[in-house]
Amino acid sequence: MMKEIFKIRKKPSQKRSQILVKSILEATENLTNTLPISNITTAQIARIAGISVGSLYQYFPNKQAIIVALVEKYTQDSLNQIKQRLDQDKPEKVEDIIENLVNFCVEYQLSRQNLFRFLFYFHHQLGCIDHIRIARQRAVEFIYDYAVENNIGSEIPNLRQTIYMSVIAVAGVMDYVTVFDDGGMSIEQIKHETELLIRRYYTH
Repeated sequence: MMKEIFKIRKKPSQKRSQILVKSILEATENLTNTLPISNITTAQIARIAGISVGSLYQYFPNKQAIIVALVEKYTQDSLNQIKQRLDQDKPEKVEDIIENLVNFCVEYQLSRQNLFRFLFYFHHQLGCIDHIRIARQRAVEFIYDYAVENNIGSEIPNLRQTIYMSVIAVAGVMDYVTVFDDGGMSIEQIKHETELLIRRYYTH
């Protein structure tokens, strides 16, 4: 469970405060591209954001609370985009849904690799696991509901379980590739091999 000391002090309600909080999150993201994880401080974040440390502390009690806010931001954003891509691309077969999911996850996470490596480093110790688990369950429900509503995958005995295993398999591959990046594969190779892995599971 996420500890209170790692939560935002107050939600920004006015446009000015929303801009301030956004600048803090963006500054933290930018620093992940230039500094080692352990070297990022609230003072540096405030400097990059163009605000005083006191202004930062009005909303975030510590660096950890900023990291938690970033985890929450990107889990929600990724969910929104998964749903949006399903609605836009309208995949018609299970393999098309898998391709859609893999393409999105690889592009989304590797385009922000330093940031996601930074978040991965902290999310266990900051109690974000439940938040991430719930978000992945919601992704399963989005995809399953889309498949059922469009009569896709009716030939698969346990469609929801297949989608569940596909989501966690993609998440697991992406977490590993993001953190360790030791396979020497291109983005297209990662997409191809991940799709093969999942297809072999649901067509066995």
